[in-house]
Amino acid sequence: MSLDLKQIHHVAIICSDYEVSKHFYTQILGLRIIAEHHRAERHSYKLDLAIGSVNVPIDSIHIVPDT
Repeated sequence: MSLDLKQIHHVAIICSDYEVSKHFYTQILGLRIIAEHHRAERHSYKLDLAIGSVNVPIDSIHIVPDT
């Protein structure tokens, strides 16, 4: 089975380690940073990246360790 896609608007990525993910997608894969936002109330970051005309937002999640 194959998809007959003409274009993709965006792909969202959720990560638990923001700095590792930022390094991987920008330094290793070469995606371009469009915007970066710290969301203090969520203890998280949102990084908007682009590869060609495709927007790739990365959202970090705050993981609370088990007690």
